[in-house]
Amino acid sequence: MTQADSEEFFAALKVKPGVTYSPLLVESSIERLENLALRKGIDFLRVEPRVTRNDRDLTLDIEFALTRGPRVFVERIDIEGNTTTLDRVIRQKFRTVEGDPFNPREIRRTAERIKALGFFSKSDVDVREGSSPSLVVVDVDVEEQPTGSLNLGGSYSVNDGFGLSVGLTENNFLGRGQRLSFAIATATESDEYILGFSEPHLLGRDLKFDLDFGLSESDSSFSEYDTKRVFLSPALTFKSGESSKVKLSYTWANSEMIARADQSYSIVGPPASTGTYPVAAPTVQNEIAQGELSSSVFGVTYSYDSRLTGLDPNAGFLFEIGANYAGLGGDSEYLKATPNLLRKDRCLTKR
Repeated sequence: MTQADSEEFFAALKVKPGVTYSPLLVESSIERLENLALRKGIDFLRVEPRVTRNDRDLTLDIEFALTRGPRVFVERIDIEGNTTTLDRVIRQKFRTVEGDPFNPREIRRTAERIKALGFFSKSDVDVREGSSPSLVVVDVDVEEQPTGSLNLGGSYSVNDGFGLSVGLTENNFLGRGQRLSFAIATATESDEYILGFSEPHLLGRDLKFDLDFGLSESDSSFSEYDTKRVFLSPALTFKSGESSKVKLSYTWANSEMIARADQSYSIVGPPASTGTYPVAAPTVQNEIAQGELSSSVFGVTYSYDSRLTGLDPNAGFLFEIGANYAGLGGDSEYLKATPNLLRKDRCLTKR
């Protein structure tokens, strides 16, 4: 039987003396130690945090006790209440399968992941004794809720005339957990179409695939030029930790500004573009003279979201940092960074 080396487990801890106490930090430390035990082949290891208050110097002493729990296995996983959502969409949120050692903390994590899907108004995950004391049955009881939205709108402008916009989004398409969206914005002299699709578990793996496609055109008699634009944007997102993920994206776009042929004014441009065009601002003239322009943008985004984990549901933050590079193909070249930080916590009063 494999024994736990206390020094090796102590070295894996990220909690150090002098840092501010945080339930989230303790929770993540327990998870780190339990994952280390699994990598070492030590099953049924339990990490029990023992906290001692020191009121005189306002500090806390934390002892992580490594104990061997009872030898209990998962007999089966029962799912009920999912009238639309397929069983496999819920099972994909489990890191435990039938026959694995029972880990109460992992079951609680699974309940959080099922709730985070947003497909259910109620999602309860309970454990009961199985056919013998050494086996347990995990019961998942969910209640479906609407997962789609329909947006309708109208507009009027002098340039484009009357317009109508329709947007349809379904986040659980055919109960497969996939996102399918379609948006149309059409007016007398302009049209825009956008189609989006997401597969959260590509090839059965914890790998999210996104694909967005869009097309827009304008042909306004009130404007001195027409425009056309088309774009295609695939992306892959994978987890780098329980609360962190990395997104790799690519966007190709082609746009063109075309002078209206029914105007009788002239501008000077490159030989291929010199001709009869409308009088326009120098910036617009330059765009028309360049003809079709394309861009090829590669992007990477790292995000860490602690709002759905930890012991305090009112505390947490979302941190994102990304970079986009254009230059491997296309007519533009640039590098852009986009940091973002969103906090969600209660107001604390120091006294």
